[in-house]
Amino acid sequence: MKPISIILLCMFMQQAAWAADDLVVAQADNAERGANPLVDPPASANERSVEAEAGVSHENLTNGYASWNSIYVEGQVKLSQRQAYYGGLRATSRFSQNDSEMMAGASYPLSSRWSVAAEGSMSPSHHVLAKWSTLGQIQYAFDNGWGAHFGLRHSVYDNALTNLTLLTVERYWSNYLLSYTRYQSSLAGASGAGSNRVQFNRYYADRNWIGVSLAVGDELENTGAAGILRSHVHAVTLSGAHWLADRDKWAITYDIGRQSQGDLYTRTGARVGLRHQF
Repeated sequence: MKPISIILLCMFMQQAAWAADDLVVAQADNAERGANPLVDPPASANERSVEAEAGVSHENLTNGYASWNSIYVEGQVKLSQRQAYYGGLRATSRFSQNDSEMMAGASYPLSSRWSVAAEGSMSPSHHVLAKWSTLGQIQYAFDNGWGAHFGLRHSVYDNALTNLTLLTVERYWSNYLLSYTRYQSSLAGASGAGSNRVQFNRYYADRNWIGVSLAVGDELENTGAAGILRSHVHAVTLSGAHWLADRDKWAITYDIGRQSQGDLYTRTGARVGLRHQF
């Protein structure tokens, strides 16, 4: 088995941002975006493909907060396991404020073991989402299914500048993946926050997969008018993708999760997407 491609992990970082405003450090709780980095197992990672997806999400918040909702479309052109171009649009409703955002990214292999990726996003409204954000990432593939990634995301908000770093170590064996990611955020003029995430996936029937992730740590979250708050979080997410029988041209992607945001609120919800391979 080969380590997960930087294409997919880079999309995971965007998913983390889309799921939780870039300031949510830890979970990448998958509640907002369909381009999960773990959709394609290593056996199909070398296939060239053009894919598009559309989906929606809904999350209920406790303590009187309005629910979160989103709708998104995205696409990816994959030329090889480690070379791809992708982008997307989404509209969100958070804390009773509406935002829109667009993003684009690309990845490229430097050698048989090294790969790099770059990505950018911007929000014209940026009530809760970042005005703009950039991501740089590097991957190294070891032997025997081991891989490592290092990334840095810089985000600019109306009232803050943030940096988010990640370090991931992963291992594929048989039809399974186990990965650990350490997230560390820093806020200009204030202390940072750190968190940890473990993911376990099982692949079945070629391109299908199901997985569970657990996360714990501290997060910095942009709540809009109330500003940026720091809280201790716990999260669990069930995610997956199932390709349908019509020559594997259509797939359902999904996430179901629950996240406790300290004493602020508990967020419970789901995302569902429909993906098509051309």
